[in-house]
Amino acid sequence: MRAIAASKYKYVIIAVDTLNTKLLFTRQNLAFIALVILIAAIAINFRITMLHDYGFYEPDGFYYYAVIRAAVNNNLSLPAVLSTSGWPSHAPVAEAHGIYWLVLAPYAVLRYFGVSYYTIMRLIPVVFALLDMFAAYLLSRYLSKDRLFGLLVMAFIALSMGNAARTSALIFRGDTFITFFLIMALVFFVEVFRQQSNEKKTMFAAATGITLALGNLVWNGSPFAVATFLLSFIILMLFAFVFRNDAVIEDGKYMLLALVVWYVLANLANLAGIIPVQQMLGVSYIPLYLLVALAWTILYYISKNMVSIMRVPAYRIGLIILGTIIGIAVFFALEPNLITSTLVGNGFISAPGSFASTTQELQPPTFQFLWTSFGINLFTSLPNLMLSIPFYMGIQNSLWVPLYGGLGLVLLVLCFLPYFLMQVYDSGGFLRGKAKLRPDLSIPLVVVMSYFILTAYLQVHVIRFNSLLSVPLAIISAFTLYWLILASLPGIRSFFNHRQSGTTTYTSLQYAKLSAFIILVIMLAVVFYYLLYDANFYSISLVQADNINPLFISAMRWLGANSPTNSVVLTLWPDGSVAEAIANRTVVTDSVGSENGTRATAFAAWLMNDTVDPGFLTSNITGSPNYLIARTPWLIETQGIYTEAMISKNQSLFGYAPLYSFNESPITSNTRRIDFGMGQGPYPRVETNLIYSNSTGAVSGAYAYIQPNPTQSIPFGSLAFYNAINGNFSTISPINQTATNGEMLLLQYSPIPRPGFFVNLTGAYIFAPGLAQSNMLKLLFFCNDYYCSWDNNKATMQLVYSNPDTRIFHIIYNESSSRSG
Repeated sequence: MRAIAASKYKYVIIAVDTLNTKLLFTRQNLAFIALVILIAAIAINFRITMLHDYGFYEPDGFYYYAVIRAAVNNNLSLPAVLSTSGWPSHAPVAEAHGIYWLVLAPYAVLRYFGVSYYTIMRLIPVVFALLDMFAAYLLSRYLSKDRLFGLLVMAFIALSMGNAARTSALIFRGDTFITFFLIMALVFFVEVFRQQSNEKKTMFAAATGITLALGNLVWNGSPFAVATFLLSFIILMLFAFVFRNDAVIEDGKYMLLALVVWYVLANLANLAGIIPVQQMLGVSYIPLYLLVALAWTILYYISKNMVSIMRVPAYRIGLIILGTIIGIAVFFALEPNLITSTLVGNGFISAPGSFASTTQELQPPTFQFLWTSFGINLFTSLPNLMLSIPFYMGIQNSLWVPLYGGLGLVLLVLCFLPYFLMQVYDSGGFLRGKAKLRPDLSIPLVVVMSYFILTAYLQVHVIRFNSLLSVPLAIISAFTLYWLILASLPGIRSFFNHRQSGTTTYTSLQYAKLSAFIILVIMLAVVFYYLLYDANFYSISLVQADNINPLFISAMRWLGANSPTNSVVLTLWPDGSVAEAIANRTVVTDSVGSENGTRATAFAAWLMNDTVDPGFLTSNITGSPNYLIARTPWLIETQGIYTEAMISKNQSLFGYAPLYSFNESPITSNTRRIDFGMGQGPYPRVETNLIYSNSTGAVSGAYAYIQPNPTQSIPFGSLAFYNAINGNFSTISPINQTATNGEMLLLQYSPIPRPGFFVNLTGAYIFAPGLAQSNMLKLLFFCNDYYCSWDNNKATMQLVYSNPDTRIFHIIYNESSSRSG
């Protein structure tokens, strides 16, 4: 009976022994805990610098805030449509519901302690940064039990600005949360092959499928996680076939089970309306699954029944090559668009209309972007170096991206071959392992390799995948440095043991080993110095995206307090989300729910138009909005607005150039010369002569020109003055002009005097002819609360709020002549 009782409670006994203070508070355990706390503190420190800013990092976070606010007001129930999103018809809440539950679930408990959902939204990305580190540590333990290796992995992620780009405070988006679920799915993936019993293998296979489905719940782009799983499974089966590991091939059936569990759960969630239709769901996935299952069945049959073929490596490799070619051909014949639509373009994410070409995160990265995201981490291992070389050479757009569709992927796979020789044998602790050069099939390494290859492939196409790439990049970099440390330790120990024995004569080989160790230590110090430097630079330079700033926030608060609750707002789609969240007003377009190309493109075209066209405001596109928001930062986005407008006019007509420096000098008693020295570019020299009235001091005439060379002066078509304080303006044609360039020179000034200057200029801008006559410029500079040259037949605009960033217009339609805001 005692034996039965001991067996029954053996796990309790093990747990008690684990908590034994003598075992827990050893020197190594205390050191490990202290280092984990230090790394976590560093990670948090570099991710909370934006907490002094109000709101969120980018417009998407404001949209999610508006949805969560609606859910809180509806007893924590998510609305089917967001009443502030989209007009005339409201946009459905089309994001996967899990991203909202990540806030609503903890809020349901923490609200009783005074914690707001706003605070949870701003801080939960930092929590997931710590979860990423924890999950990556678990995955790294399969490569080595040495806790030093795990600490290196955690440190690389903590100091990775690529990871912080999605896990810093205020950044709330789906790809912030998907990484943790993907890593845990890969951990369960590896665990399937480690278990001995069929019951546990089945259990972990189910856990893998469930975790992949949870990924679908938090991000619409989560099919990337399933693609990583598939790639890991396929590569592992191929390696197992080449290495003749029949047990691994046989366990492949559990991976097929995991895919079934994921597919069923994800599609049930879709039918329940919890997630929208995502790539790789529905019937289009079935041919891919059947093809993978058929390939596994063939490999399994050959490994069990065709012993003569399995004995010859060349036959096995030949079968793999032949089978891969046939499989790709068959799959593309059945589903030609599934893989291409999944892996290319914007990387699982599509944008309406021309938004893909104007949204920065959907652009191919540059080497400067990679260096900012990963720093010296790009050069700490062969795969990382392979990823960075084309960007370093500046050929990624012309050569490397196409190569990554074929040859580049092959080369990247080849970079991992040395790692299958770099085995580690250890018994836990710190630096107790031994590094060996011995070929072996490492399932965890196959998983990490697949993870790295897929995210690297996506990274060269799209900026947004820098956070997802940061984890496998950190693991591979840490493993490289860790293996080198272990490989050099025997030589160092031999050197010092030799010295302790009283022998003072050393061989050149011993000196070489000592030198190599010193170089390795210096390299480690340099790596972490640069990672700390990059992390610090990222931390102090991080600012909110899309020109979100306190002036814009103040304007939206004013709108919320001074407009009817049923008001409808028209503005650019990124700014629409901020209006939804802060002003709590319905907007025609926003950055997530109503990122509608039909509406947004029409508004962008209207901004670039040179006729007021008030019929646009009353059309079914906009649904007669009540307010229009125009922002000065739109000037620096003119290229993007032009692209989204999809107009046929020449792009050069919508150019814009700010002038940053100028000198003022007197010519006569009532004439001043303002000289803008550009030095280079299309405006090497800009000069304005202002003629003032002796009696009033007002500008009575002007002569403004560009001087492309010392002997040529070309007058501007017009010269405009804009009062940055009260919004007053005036436009004059320069005197003494003959043929002009048609451009406008706008001088922004302040009525507050500046000592030593006749006029206090605060800014100057050159606008190409098309932009100079556009509605956008009229809204930004040539409408105030006294006058606005707008067509009064259908609608009149009344400026009701203005600050240096934002101008809010009340739209009054012909049935009313009221000026009230």
